[in-house]
Formats: sequence, structure tokens, C-alpha cells
Amino acid sequence: MIIGGGRGRSKQRLIAGFVLRPGHLKPPGRADRDLSHMRSSPKQDAANHIIADDAGKIWEKLSILAHKAVRGELDATGEIADILRGRQADGSVEAPCFSDLADVISKAAEREKNLVRRIMLLEKENRRLIDSGARLAQAIQQAKGATLETIYRLVLAAEYKDEDTSSHIQRMSLYSAAVARAMGLPEPEVEQILYASPMHDVGKIGIPDWILLKPGKLDDGEWEIMKTHTTIGAGILENSTSDLICMAEDIALAHHERWDGRGYPYGISGSEIPLSARITSVADVFDALTSKRPYKEAFPEEKAFGIIREERGSQFDPTVVDAFFSIQDKIIEIKKEHRYTDFKLLSL
Repeated sequence: MIIGGGRGRSKQRLIAGFVLRPGHLKPPGRADRDLSHMRSSPKQDAANHIIADDAGKIWEKLSILAHKAVRGELDATGEIADILRGRQADGSVEAPCFSDLADVISKAAEREKNLVRRIMLLEKENRRLIDSGARLAQAIQQAKGATLETIYRLVLAAEYKDEDTSSHIQRMSLYSAAVARAMGLPEPEVEQILYASPMHDVGKIGIPDWILLKPGKLDDGEWEIMKTHTTIGAGILENSTSDLICMAEDIALAHHERWDGRGYPYGISGSEIPLSARITSVADVFDALTSKRPYKEAFPEEKAFGIIREERGSQFDPTVVDAFFSIQDKIIEIKKEHRYTDFKLLSL
């Protein structure tokens, strides 16, 4: 608490008149003078003794009060000084009234107790809110982890026949997040791309195995069936209220669209293609080029980088390609760390 302002001199005079140690406080000389005229008769002397005893008790309380005032714990100094001087509310001055002084001390002490009680209650409530917030955050994180794990395992089920599926979805999602961050996207969006991009091929669950696992090039009819994995995937993910699943729907539908408009399923071009799909497209193609497939061997990194660079502005968004090459060392690092990786939930 703060000692009341505007009464600095009163405070100084008040404190200067005491020895500020409990049990050793002596009343100022003026109080002695004010009581001296009361010693004129035995009856008056008896009254004086009573007043002196009461005064001694009050001075003792005042000593404690003065200590608190000095420490800035009490806001009653000015009021006490006025009473000691006998100053009344109307400005008149009378003899010091010790009962009024006792009232001030009592009220000040009660205010202090009430304040301490309020502070303790506020601290208790604050601790309760902090504990509740921590438990809520933990519960949210656990629910989020369970949801993401379910999504990943369903993705694995959709591509179960591919022995490299777990490593592929982890690599390409990490590539996608790294490119998104290099482009300056906000961290919440980077995280969404990390978790949404693995669902890009969820529609392959609707493609026959004899097409998915064919060791050679697909014929025209087979290729048309294969291309439907985009619309199948979007159909599986559509009408969600989750921002994450909505982004996954965009990616599943449009990750084979091309910047120049010659992609599928709808042949949209440029910025008509959702940014998340444009980012995922580069990441997916790079990982496909550098991985073994039933119909091809893995390309060397140099050749895969060359193909990505050549397709800048035709298959791929130039801005995305530039961001991809700005973190080329990071891309290589991810590829090495996740060459053969068992399932685990990714994090940034």
C-alpha cells in the first residue's frame, strides 16, 4: 500500500515525535504539556492516571502503526497527524482526542486485514485458473495428438500396399512445411500444411491394386482411372468443419494441377490452384522422383533437382520453386533423416 500523499510534512512531524520501536515509543512533549494542567487535585490526578494508561496503550499501537506507515503499508498517516494536532473536520483545533486516534488505528488495521484477505483470495483464484489452464492445454494437446495419429494411420491404410508409404508421407510433409516456412507463411498455416499434406493421396484407396502396383507404364485407360484418385480423395474429405481437413481436401483435389493449366482433374492454372496444393505438388514430385516405385528406380538427387528447376513456371509455381531451392540443404537433410522411417507423429 502507498502512504497517502499531500500530507508529507504532517507525516514527518508525526514520525519525528516517536522512537520507532514497538514498546519504546514516547509521546511528544506537547502531549505532556496538554496533560500537565490536569494534575490540580487528587480526583483529577486519578482521572489523569486513567487517561495516561489509555494514552500509553494508544502510543504503543501508534508505534506499530508508525512502523507500517514508514514501510508504506498503511494509508492513514495524514489522518493520524490531524488527530494528534486536534484538527477537526471543520478546520477548528481542539485538544488531542485519543479515542478518535484509537478508532483510526483500528479502522486502518481492519482495512489492512481486509486487503490481505482479498489478496490471498485473488492469489488462490489465480493459482486455480493457472492449474485449470494447464490441464485444459494438456487435454487439448492430447486430443490433437489422437486426431492427427488417427489421420496418419488412415492415410497409411489408404496406401498400405506401398512398402515405402510411411517414409514417403513423412518426407513430403516435412518438405511441404519447410517450403511453406521459407515462403514466410504464418506458423499456424505451416503446421496445417505439415499435417494436411500427407492426405494428398488418400483417394488411392479407391484405385484398384492392379493399377497402383503395375510394374510398367499405365495405358490410357488405366491412366484415366488413376487420375480419379484426386476427386475420390476430395470426396472423402469434403464438407468438414475442420480447417485442417478443408486444407487436406484442397490438396487432395489439386496437387496434380499445373501452373500452366495442363494438369488434372480440372485444368485450373496459376493462383486458381490453392497455395497449399502448389506447395505440396513440388514436395510430392521431388519425393516421387528420388524414391523407388514399381515402375521406376529412384533418381539421383541432382537429376531430381534439375527436373524441378526445369518445370519452374510450367508445372510448378515459380515462387514455390524459388522457396524450395532457397532451403535445398534442408531438403537434403530431411531426405537423409527419413530415408527409412517407421511411423511416428511429426512435429515442427
